[in-house]
Amino acid sequence: MGRYLEENSEVNKQTDADKETKKQHISQIGLYEIEDDYITAYKSVRMNNSSWCDASLIYEIGKDYLTFCDYNNDNKRGPGFSAWTIDGAQNYPSPTLNNRNILKVKIHLDDLGACVHNGHKLRCKKLTVIDKI
Repeated sequence: MGRYLEENSEVNKQTDADKETKKQHISQIGLYEIEDDYITAYKSVRMNNSSWCDASLIYEIGKDYLTFCDYNNDNKRGPGFSAWTIDGAQNYPSPTLNNRNILKVKIHLDDLGACVHNGHKLRCKKLTVIDKI
């Protein structure tokens, strides 16, 4: 799966809901902060900030990441970047795993693809790493 796509890629023009609908849905879930059309979420990564799913992808603070995204809320393991609540990130991929980093990320509502696992996991086509906690 490609990790760096053109911003105007036809794949990334698909959407399942408008921004206001997504904002209302995320607000109703009540698990995420929303500010200026951005959702704050968290990502669990290896100690060197590489992805659990693709070790060649190393996240850096201040960088944007773009990929393909599945907009199907029923597909729990579809393509796209995963971001979680803080509790979800701290328990992924296993609650007993202690050697992980947690990254704070922001996701624009337009880039949100799906909410899965009862809203505890977000799938998106683009995210920005803003901090390591």
